[in-house]
Amino acid sequence: PADTAKSSAARAELAEVWRPYRILLDSEPSRKNAHALYDMNEEVLKAAHALTVSFEKADGTHKGKLVNQAGRQRMLSQRIAKFFLFQHAGIQVARCRTELEEVSEEFSTALIDLGAATRDKPAIAAELEVVAEQWHSLQSAITTRDSNLMASARKVFTTSENLLQRMDTAVELYARLPG
Repeated sequence: PADTAKSSAARAELAEVWRPYRILLDSEPSRKNAHALYDMNEEVLKAAHALTVSFEKADGTHKGKLVNQAGRQRMLSQRIAKFFLFQHAGIQVARCRTELEEVSEEFSTALIDLGAATRDKPAIAAELEVVAEQWHSLQSAITTRDSNLMASARKVFTTSENLLQRMDTAVELYARLPG
């Protein structure tokens, strides 16, 4: 099937871009490596997204679409932290600012869509309420101007990780929905 072939090709592409990315992740931190990490991260993300979309298409169900969308929220929570931290480190500042706004909007919109799609599922609705609270905390963390950059960075890191964990739980709930 075409979807299986697309998944295989996407998996190969992800493996290809992952190898140098992994080497960079293991290298000594430096400003030069941080710039390279920013760019390579975007390549890995594109390849991972292509693989995920191929799985969703191969699945072909509404449930598969919801699981993918909820899973994407996990990634977006981490991208938000990435853009915030790179911006405050002086790396790709204008691009990070723009991306931070776009990713935040995407997260908000998807959270509404996920809730609307499963409002008749009390366990998912309850989890999404907690996710919304965590999302508001992260929004506050990225918009509050603290004179102590390390305190701001810690708050963004902590709240994005909490949001990631809550979205992990939401993904599990979506995965348990009937086909």
